[in-house]
Amino acid sequence: MNANPTIDIVITQVSLKDGNWCDVLACAVNREVEARVVVSSTVADERFWSEALWRGVYDVLLEPYDCLEVRRIVDGALLAGEQSRGLTEASSVSRSTGSGADQAEASAAV
Repeated sequence: MNANPTIDIVITQVSLKDGNWCDVLACAVNREVEARVVVSSTVADERFWSEALWRGVYDVLLEPYDCLEVRRIVDGALLAGEQSRGLTEASSVSRSTGSGADQAEASAAV
């Protein structure tokens, strides 16, 4: 996952052969461009749901899958990623160019 910066969403099972959803989440948030993580579970009780969301999972997808629910979650995760990247890009442009007041102050000093 870290080698491919174009991954926007990761849907993972709760338990994997070599780890669990927490490991996947850690990889997803430690990327240059953060991927949204959706955890797929056959049992999504309130305790698990709240822990997953508290840790930073975008959503929990209950199995068996409902096509409309999958679509809603994926669309929402993509939109959240686009909005997050937009805010990050705007923030970095603002830092690199400085605020209008900073630029006016620099011009006045010359």
